[in-house]
Amino acid sequence: MTMKKSITPASGRKQKNLRPDADPYLWWKDSWYGVYHEYRGDKATPPRAKLTDWKEIPDRELYQLWLVKKGEVASRLGIHQTRDYLLSTLKEKYLSGVHVKKTRDDYSRSLRYLEEACGEFDLRNWGEEHETRFTQHLKNLQKPNGEPQLKPGGINKHQRQLQWFLNWINNKRVVPGFSYWRITKEAVPPWDIDVFTREEVEDYKQQVLDYGNPIFIRAWMLAYYGIMRAEEIVYLPLDRINLETSKIQISRVDELDWHPKQHIHRYMGIHPELKIFLESDLKEERKWYLDRAGKPHYSSAENLSQSFTRLRDKQFKWERKIDMLQALRRTGITHMVETGTPIEKVRYLAGHQRLSTTDKYYLFVDKQRATEDVNF
Repeated sequence: MTMKKSITPASGRKQKNLRPDADPYLWWKDSWYGVYHEYRGDKATPPRAKLTDWKEIPDRELYQLWLVKKGEVASRLGIHQTRDYLLSTLKEKYLSGVHVKKTRDDYSRSLRYLEEACGEFDLRNWGEEHETRFTQHLKNLQKPNGEPQLKPGGINKHQRQLQWFLNWINNKRVVPGFSYWRITKEAVPPWDIDVFTREEVEDYKQQVLDYGNPIFIRAWMLAYYGIMRAEEIVYLPLDRINLETSKIQISRVDELDWHPKQHIHRYMGIHPELKIFLESDLKEERKWYLDRAGKPHYSSAENLSQSFTRLRDKQFKWERKIDMLQALRRTGITHMVETGTPIEKVRYLAGHQRLSTTDKYYLFVDKQRATEDVNF
């Protein structure tokens, strides 16, 4: 009896690395069967195993069943299954070579998303199926309020970090037969900036001051007046703030195994408004700028940003649904540009690695000014 190949839902459930018609699933006699082409050998047809009778089973669950049955098929055929090429094994090996904690955490998050999308699998079987599942999983992630968790830029970032993992596998020859694979990256729209007007800055500042939580006030002041990133605020030791020289030192913190983005260390001049605040605030003895019992108040920049998001939505009910701390930093940079600060100085103070990043702020300001009324 001839098995009829079925057109499967949405993804098509193909594995590009085998051959164009190598579908890993088959709907036959009211059941899904797993088809294991890599175990075909010199036989006319590849081995198969029944997976489920549920025709509308979600793709991910069907894939998990396929993986389970794959082990059973291998055992039946006397094929030795090794853990050397499993995602969990290679992930651990890959991350062990990344010594900077923040970078390691970033890479780990991307690979965790791959695990969530595809489950455990053997990298010798990597193919289009895995890439498709990974990208779709990134797009399906949601915040508690139902908004997409990742913008196109965030999806692109995780795709790039998965690309680096696959490049490592290929370059180090850690998986037999693995060949170079290029991930299709999410298109990122033309760069634009979410910034506040000067009136909004003053309004939001007053609301935060009236709310009275010193942690939020401190973070707000450094994000705007210090144009500091959230992680730089979270991991700032108090002794890096020098009111006598009016400088804030942003550099590696050995105790936390943390360093600024791109290892760019810098000294920030203290804005007059920020200095007035710090002269009062620093009278309270503590180890960290955002301190809780001698440790950083937040374990990560993400936690600080999420706290501001809750403040934005639940306490103040602000209409601007954007990352508040990131917007404050970008607003501060934009206002520096508007006052005519030289581009190299802005680049240094903002901690930008590339001048092209800083130049985007100048282009943004020029674009804004071009829309204003022109009088001759």
